[in-house]
Amino acid sequence: GTATLTVGEPVAANFTLELVGNGPTQIVQNESFSATVNVTNEGDAAGTQDITYDLEDSTGISQVSATEEDVQLNASASQEVTFEVAASDTESLSTGNFTHVFSSNDDELTLNVTVQDEPASDPVERFDTNGEPGIQSGEVLDAISAFNEGEEGVESGDVLDVISAFNEA
Repeated sequence: GTATLTVGEPVAANFTLELVGNGPTQIVQNESFSATVNVTNEGDAAGTQDITYDLEDSTGISQVSATEEDVQLNASASQEVTFEVAASDTESLSTGNFTHVFSSNDDELTLNVTVQDEPASDPVERFDTNGEPGIQSGEVLDAISAFNEGEEGVESGDVLDVISAFNEA
């Protein structure tokens, strides 16, 4: 007689990556930052993999690199991995467009990021433009307008800071 042998798929780990939080999508030279991914083993076997992080410049060359070695996950388990990047590692970055690249053996996750040379300056200083000491009502309106028009780097908290400075005057 004949015997039929059916070979099933080999069981294997499959480490997928998902971003936790917002990236960051902006990095400032000479300031530290951290980036976190959630690693999930969607495979049907436990596994151990290195999870790597690279900050690549626009030509794809890694400027900052880190590895979380030997992340062990059972099938369908997940774990957050955070990469801490020191200020000394961002000091020499050029400004412009970069890409966060997170990798497992099975997956790659990328996110665009901008490197800036300095953080947005103090909002009160930025809107104190009329030469008089302190913040006047016109400067409060300027801050609100800048926020409403989506001006680069103007956050709602900046407007509140300007209003507070006006109220304290």
